[in-house]
Amino acid sequence: MNVLITGAASPLGRAVAARLSQRHRLRLTDRSRFVTQCGEFVQSQLGRDGGISDLVADIDTIIHDPNPGSSAEAADWLDACTGRTYNLFTAASEAAVRQVIY
Repeated sequence: MNVLITGAASPLGRAVAARLSQRHRLRLTDRSRFVTQCGEFVQSQLGRDGGISDLVADIDTIIHDPNPGSSAEAADWLDACTGRTYNLFTAASEAAVRQVIY
């Protein structure tokens, strides 16, 4: 199964990726670049640009952790949990992603 994990640089994202990488093909994304051996990494802000369509292409399941980081301001949390999540869910719907775990 092809799985996209957002917030992949977070402790939760890293743990989920490590667990799933043995059985599934992973695409990992985060706002910040990081090194991983668990799958393909694509840096993304989950913005409204065309890159989000490429991010969800050929994905069966999305595991979405919108966490903008512990030092984020309230506005960053609001944007991550609403606007950027909306962008992701819209792209997932358009790409016929079968399952989203939020």
